[in-house]
Amino acid sequence: MLLADLAESFLDLWHHFDGVEACRYDREGPPPKLVAFDEDTTRQHGAAFRALSAAVEDLDLDRVDEEIDRTILLDLIRVRSRRIEHEQPERWNPLLWSNRLRTVLASRPADADTVALIPDWVERALATVAAPPVLHLELACEDVRAAQASLSEDAAGVEVDLLVAASQALERFDYVLRHATEPDTGPTAGALGEDAVLWRIHHDARLELSPGEVERRLGKRQIELATALEGALRSGEPATDIPDAVGVATRQASAIRRRLVAPDTVRGWRIFAREALTAGEPAARLAALGESFVATTLGSLDLAIQTGRTPATRGIAETAARLPGRIDALRDVLTWPLEAFAAAAFAAQWIDLFRTTGGSALAFADRVGTSGLLHPTLAAWYFSADGS
Repeated sequence: MLLADLAESFLDLWHHFDGVEACRYDREGPPPKLVAFDEDTTRQHGAAFRALSAAVEDLDLDRVDEEIDRTILLDLIRVRSRRIEHEQPERWNPLLWSNRLRTVLASRPADADTVALIPDWVERALATVAAPPVLHLELACEDVRAAQASLSEDAAGVEVDLLVAASQALERFDYVLRHATEPDTGPTAGALGEDAVLWRIHHDARLELSPGEVERRLGKRQIELATALEGALRSGEPATDIPDAVGVATRQASAIRRRLVAPDTVRGWRIFAREALTAGEPAARLAALGESFVATTLGSLDLAIQTGRTPATRGIAETAARLPGRIDALRDVLTWPLEAFAAAAFAAQWIDLFRTTGGSALAFADRVGTSGLLHPTLAAWYFSADGS
């Protein structure tokens, strides 16, 4: 079987297992469906992911481009497998369930099939989730209330009995989460732990660094950005347009590079691009550096929570006070662990790669877009292989 065929099989499986997550990468995929993450479902998909991983590893490839594509595909499969076999967030993080519920209802308004699935889905969620962290539980309850509201607003054309059953199920979901679920109040509740974070840094972010090394780098970058922000107040340089490297990259011929575009790599590139290419008038420059500072702050928080060095409740509260108006971004830190960290780390890595390769920022952005690679480690591999 060809690499492209195995990638297509993975995408089909991923959309079936967790369509909400898959759609965040694959813009060409179908709208997500409501899927339960109960034990039987995760076990079956875990076996399928393992089989796909073995098949991808066994391919005999000759070209560097194919090896890079295989790396992208393998890492995505392995991270999904590890989630099922080791991290198991569906058992302790109600945000995993509530986020999918809200997203599917928004993606499929007034969809009778989705509404009909809600009662059974709720029962599977309640049978699976136990001892959730306090803050995750509170945010999940907010999600459920929002889902109830959207169900009422987007009810046109759905049979009354389906709506009543779904509404009652969501009321039960909300009640049990609020009044009959014992939360985990420990300081490291919800943390992946140092070993799991190290594995993710190596295999998901593709960085050969320890959590402590990454933490120090992000701390150093925060200081540099704070200094740059002060300098930007006195700057009046002309503005520069940001090339659409993301759009160019996602139009490349390789289906793997086009359809498996991680949100953190897109975010990391855009943070770098705004910072490197938007000299701007003072307001524009400040906005670009301000976004970089916010992203680095969120990345540091994400890493600290997942290693267990900072309790989620305290870390989120302190950061919310420092970054008012960023509630959705803070919620995402708990919903998508290590994504904010990766975006901040990638932005810093892009800056290092740009400084190493030399040339103008515009020329660098063009090379990145042409490669179809928005991950700095993979782009460096590609540049080295083609001698540029």
